[in-house]
Amino acid sequence: YEIRNCDWSSDVCSSDLLVVIDTNTGEAVARLEESRIIRAADWHADGRRIAVGAGPDLVIWDISSGETSRLERLAGGQNVMDADWTRDGKLVVSGTVVPYLFDPAETRAQPLPLTILTGHLYNADFTDVSGMIAYPSADRGVYLVSLKTRRRTKVFQGHVKAIFAAVWSPDGKKLLSAGDEGVRIWQVGKGDPEKVWQGHPNSVQWNPVTDELAVGHMLAVTTLDAKRFEKLDRYSIGEHHYMSSWSPDGQRIAVTSATNLTVWARGGTEPLWNSPVTRKRSDYPGGLSWEPGGERIMHGIHTSTFSLYSARDGVLLRKWDVTTRTFAWHPDGKRLAYETTHGQIKLADPETGDIVKELS
Repeated sequence: YEIRNCDWSSDVCSSDLLVVIDTNTGEAVARLEESRIIRAADWHADGRRIAVGAGPDLVIWDISSGETSRLERLAGGQNVMDADWTRDGKLVVSGTVVPYLFDPAETRAQPLPLTILTGHLYNADFTDVSGMIAYPSADRGVYLVSLKTRRRTKVFQGHVKAIFAAVWSPDGKKLLSAGDEGVRIWQVGKGDPEKVWQGHPNSVQWNPVTDELAVGHMLAVTTLDAKRFEKLDRYSIGEHHYMSSWSPDGQRIAVTSATNLTVWARGGTEPLWNSPVTRKRSDYPGGLSWEPGGERIMHGIHTSTFSLYSARDGVLLRKWDVTTRTFAWHPDGKRLAYETTHGQIKLADPETGDIVKELS
């Protein structure tokens, strides 16, 4: 089987087989085989159950007992493109042309009381502060749904083109929506948006610590003050921007372009360092991730290599010449997981570069 994605107990995409592997022994401890393609999966916080989108069905899989409960043919047979547990672990949101809210304790899914949309729901974002789900829709609106009442409480409208992201602020009091014509900040208690940036963003991130946004666009990354709705800084890279990422402490930002990996101090006018990236003409950046401790940065080149850099000075620490589509840090920062095109997941020691385990 071709592995499309791998991560530490998080979202997984595969073909028609979902496998749970014990990273200590390398053995498969559970397998779920479906007759349809698995497009979405999400772990419950108890580490025992997984919500799975298999074709048009939503499946709750208990990996300890092997039992499954299934709701068949959501929205008249449309494929389930998203499956996310709420943070309290009580409900699942599944995405098709109609968003569904599913209570595993009940015998049927409960459709959210929303209008029928014209496109798929690919993602939803939760906040514990107000108990709300927010998601962008194909009709260019952002919907808020209360988990308590299971009813739509608000629709934010104003985008004139497609929206690709709706993300809560870290404090859960504001909402960001990003679309083909720009970025808007919404005060949840108000109905009027503030358009804070016009253009064609290809990435948007909330700073994990400060009330600040990073908006990536064609040749630069612009930061915005989400309180005053003002532009703060512009980090120019002079070539096509692919992705950016805040450091865990929110004080640095890493940006990858076609030929360079660059890190700025928050608010800085000049880069802290700039490291050239070697890639084939047909390759493109395929990943950017800070170590949980903020000391190292992993940068990937789709289909050819991924490299480990010192976040302090940009020195190349390690390079893996492997064909991979994705990689992930373990939360302790002591292991890396990456997948190969041969259907394996490998665990590497970032200190030595050694492969410590192969999972197949």
